[in-house]
Amino acid sequence: MKLVHVDLSRAVIIPQQSAAQWVIESPEWFASCVQELYQQCQGEEGRFALSEKEKLLDIAKTTEIILNPFAVDLHDKRIITKLYQELQTTAYGEQLFQKTQELAGVLQNFFLELEQQSPYLLEMKQGLDIPALLKAMGVQIEQNDNSFFEALNTYIQLMAELLHKKLIIFVQIGQYFTVEQRTQLQETAAHHDIALLFIESQELDYANSIPRYIIDTDGCEI
Repeated sequence: MKLVHVDLSRAVIIPQQSAAQWVIESPEWFASCVQELYQQCQGEEGRFALSEKEKLLDIAKTTEIILNPFAVDLHDKRIITKLYQELQTTAYGEQLFQKTQELAGVLQNFFLELEQQSPYLLEMKQGLDIPALLKAMGVQIEQNDNSFFEALNTYIQLMAELLHKKLIIFVQIGQYFTVEQRTQLQETAAHHDIALLFIESQELDYANSIPRYIIDTDGCEI
């Protein structure tokens, strides 16, 4: 995977199912690059381009940027929507189809009895709206409030499996995690076939060797 910018001569190469470190020592370049990447991840125009095997990727659709790991939300609307869609497919799949039909019958009978006990004529859909039922039951991804590191590992999995992201960008993660923890994040990402890019203002040590790219304090590329 390759990330390029029109004002930079070097491309940031992120190996498949692996990670790379981008050290931007220049405050001006750091702010500019992070801001532009964030905006492009939000769907705005920008001068970064991301490609994989010479195929240009839509950054907004394929890339997630994390500025604050404490703000990671496993109950994000995007995650819940995709989760409900996947669970609905499972509910109507071969293994659970019969049980889903039985549940629909039970609910229809319940509402018929409910109608008899009320002064109103009611109508209902014949099919079972699984997403509406899941929402009514408050179904969501379990989140351990005591460990934001565990939540971050789960978030990587969800970005890969539910939202089909190909790259997660971490900004200044060295302030929060040890070498061992960063290695674990890499292992989680590799297991779920998603790449990581660590953007830092100073170089970090890693337990395993990953590509490193530097823009020094004078704005020179190393």
